[in-house]
Amino acid sequence: MFLKYSNSLFLFVLITTPLMVISSSSWSFIWMSLEINLMVFIPFLLSKMTPKYTNTAIKYFIIQSMGSILLMTSFIYSLLKSNNFELNLSNEILTMSLLIKSGIPPFHFWMPQIIENMNFTQVFMLITWQKVAPLFILALFISEMLTVIMIMSSLVGMLGGLNVNSTKKLLAYSSMAHSSWMLMSLMVNMKVWVSYFMIYSTMIIILTSSFHFMNIKKISSFMAINNMNSLKMILIINLMSMAGLPPFMGFLAKLSVMNQFMDKFNLIMISGMMILSSIVTLWFYMKMLYTSIFIKSAHPKISSIKNIYMYKLMMMLMVTANIMGPMIILFF
Repeated sequence: MFLKYSNSLFLFVLITTPLMVISSSSWSFIWMSLEINLMVFIPFLLSKMTPKYTNTAIKYFIIQSMGSILLMTSFIYSLLKSNNFELNLSNEILTMSLLIKSGIPPFHFWMPQIIENMNFTQVFMLITWQKVAPLFILALFISEMLTVIMIMSSLVGMLGGLNVNSTKKLLAYSSMAHSSWMLMSLMVNMKVWVSYFMIYSTMIIILTSSFHFMNIKKISSFMAINNMNSLKMILIINLMSMAGLPPFMGFLAKLSVMNQFMDKFNLIMISGMMILSSIVTLWFYMKMLYTSIFIKSAHPKISSIKNIYMYKLMMMLMVTANIMGPMIILFF
């Protein structure tokens, strides 16, 4: 789950480049920071020199290169500014390039295929930290198009995860569903987005760590933890929080975003569609819960944890997150 010391420099640059984007006031510096981030993430994907990881890195590079080309095109159009049409076209191209880079529908087709060939550390970085820079730039160009993208992302995340057995693909479609709530929070203000993103990232790191330590790659693997009550408790709490069930912090985060969105825009139809899609999204979370609680395996394959100290750390992090989550929401 954790990186080798030889990759510590790549990790440092990977963490700092989105912060460079946030603190920059120049489009050229923003573009440069995004490209540095891409060049650093490629070696991060090549943790093993095998055909699987190599193909994943190549596919990711091609997709991100397409996004970078569109990003540069939007910058060129913005410099022209000869009329309103070219300015609006520049904003639309910019939005499209950022959606491609972050894997948000309708430009999401590459994400489930790439995530399937990653380890859980790479999955965590891709669906959390790698979204920071594109979403921050999107916040600078709030338009009516984001409302359509928000609904589309929610529907794709809802429908895509219904018949998925792989936990990694499930995390990909879950990320799309949560991206719709991030876009909703961006339409409110930056503080609401920061609070939702912090809570979402906390839930994801606990969930991916649990999957890693228990070696859960398929939903059917949940049957093998029937004799491990403490592990089962970790998964149940985290899955309920990810699903947005009360009184867990995932529910409180969505409730806070919804309340502030309604106060600012009063779009009842859109809010109703978001709530409905969240209810349907409960299905693939409850499918995992049902498998781990009610379906028993005669020969459990998961009998121990790779690192008992990390397991205790994840228990402490889970308890702390569910206590501090509501405080973060109230603070913001």
